[in-house]
Amino acid sequence: MVSGRDDPAAGIAAADDPAAVRRYDVLDTPPDRAFDAITAIAARLLDVPVAVVSIVDENRIWFKSRHGIDLREVGRDAGLASAILQHEPWVVTDAETDARVLANPLMAGDTGFRFYAGVPLTTSDGHNLGTLCVMDKQPRRITDAEMATLVDLAAVVVDELELRVSARRTTDLEEQLRTQAHALTAETVEGTMQRIVAFAVDTIEGCDHASISLLEGTHIATRVTSDARVADVDIVQYETGEGPCVDVVNQGMNSVYAEDLTDDPRWPRFGPRAAAAGMRSLLAIRLLADRTLGALNLYARLPRAYGATDRATGVIFATHAGIALAAVEARTEAHRVEHLEQALSSRELIGQAQGILMERERITPDQAFDVLRRASQHLNVKLREVAQLLVDTGERPATGADTRPPA
Repeated sequence: MVSGRDDPAAGIAAADDPAAVRRYDVLDTPPDRAFDAITAIAARLLDVPVAVVSIVDENRIWFKSRHGIDLREVGRDAGLASAILQHEPWVVTDAETDARVLANPLMAGDTGFRFYAGVPLTTSDGHNLGTLCVMDKQPRRITDAEMATLVDLAAVVVDELELRVSARRTTDLEEQLRTQAHALTAETVEGTMQRIVAFAVDTIEGCDHASISLLEGTHIATRVTSDARVADVDIVQYETGEGPCVDVVNQGMNSVYAEDLTDDPRWPRFGPRAAAAGMRSLLAIRLLADRTLGALNLYARLPRAYGATDRATGVIFATHAGIALAAVEARTEAHRVEHLEQALSSRELIGQAQGILMERERITPDQAFDVLRRASQHLNVKLREVAQLLVDTGERPATGADTRPPA
């Protein structure tokens, strides 16, 4: 028998959560082909004229999709809410003989519906959002196979809602990451990495600690951490040559996830030591630009801390972080090269000025440099500018007191 069928004592959820409904951002959205297809399939497979996907709001029951009925919503009536907010399927074979439906606005009065079968739309965290239901103006029974079909279709409705939440979160995260990327590229390499680990802990649900390991030549080293304990666990990976971070960097994998380090057979030496330090889950994600830079390591105190959405979010985050880190490194290297070129140019210019003084005044290189140094102090300008003035004009720079070496 199908659970809840014709059972007046069928359990009603203690309360639906309006916040859970708002999380899916589905209320008052336009008609949608995906949900309309589900209600059409439900009506066809169960051979009924009406099928509805309903969402329970605080003061109403709103129909996201409706097949064979013109209503868009009804008031949140006790009878109908009771039918929807249950943990099990709810079936009325004949409304004329069922006391439960007297207050149900879809089945009492002039609507004429006598058969109702509804399956709750239950989220992964146990909230009932509404129901997928079918109705008929003729009394009838529902078979176990038909109920199984309705249960499967209700699961498809929930999956579709979850996919849209995930897509929206991904879009929001992308925008956050774009904003963060601009901020990251304005910092030093060390500052960028520290911001990355802080943002990871704040952003990725379930993440308690984070670190960044960078490939330095042929060795892996931890550059920044959210706390000291993480650095110690990272070192265990390097010492044993085992662990998700080592696999990511050495094998070029995009990510490696350890659901529970206590007994993961892939890392028999690293895993138990990490678990003993309080790290049960570890997600290592490659930091990649035009080459492998290293890995972002996301530690969690709980086993199986990261679901599929968390892991996908982590990969997106690490990709942006890798690009930002590479940009900062490139900018730092460009500045270093620029400074080096400026230094070489200054040395060459000062050498030319020294040569002019040596030739003109028959003095040694050290004496010529001392003239330029004293002129720089006297004129309060950089040594390079004094040298440039001498080379451009040929005039000996003023040094204050006449301390020219004897002829």
